[in-house]
Amino acid sequence: MIGSVLHEARIAFRGLWKSPGFTTVTVLTLAVAIGAITAIFSVLDTVVLKPLPYPDADRIVSVSAATLPRGGSDGEAPFSDRGYWHFLNNNRAFESFGGYQGIQQWPLTGDGPPLPVDVGIMTVSAFEVLRMQPERGRFPSVQESVPDGPKVVLLSNELWRSRYGGDPDVLGRTIELNGTTWQVIGVMPQGYDFLHPALTSGSPINSIPPARTSVATI
Repeated sequence: MIGSVLHEARIAFRGLWKSPGFTTVTVLTLAVAIGAITAIFSVLDTVVLKPLPYPDADRIVSVSAATLPRGGSDGEAPFSDRGYWHFLNNNRAFESFGGYQGIQQWPLTGDGPPLPVDVGIMTVSAFEVLRMQPERGRFPSVQESVPDGPKVVLLSNELWRSRYGGDPDVLGRTIELNGTTWQVIGVMPQGYDFLHPALTSGSPINSIPPARTSVATI
């Protein structure tokens, strides 16, 4: 049987060798198909098969709202801070409710070469939903979680190690982010990857631009 398979393989190889155009198209088609299947499986594995790295991840849900666009505009209106407060104040189904804004890329400067970092803006209650605690430092205080309050940030573990060499004295340090001074108050644990932020701001929901979605846990 092995000899028969090898014989058929040799005949197929010779046929392909004699038809380079057909062979090129075949190889490219297989490459594209394999690449597409790999990409689809990667997304499926991340979104569906692989559990989220948070306690009770199966109880975390995303809440969103679609609104009619304003006259003369196209698409949906953004999820505003008023929408967040409406859900929060009228919540009857969720144990915890938090808000976040999607990733923005801001320049990190002032303590080394300029570095573009991914920034996620979250309410303190969003961390309570995820049940994540800083590896070092703390979350924003009540005084910091108010409109126009002190600007404070939590670094991802990866950014803390790559940019600051894992320095434990990074807490309390001020950094320049998007041209504004922020104070580092904490470092998130390794593996924390909510919305893939490299750095997370502790700004309150009503002092940030409108966000599209909120996070909640049942």
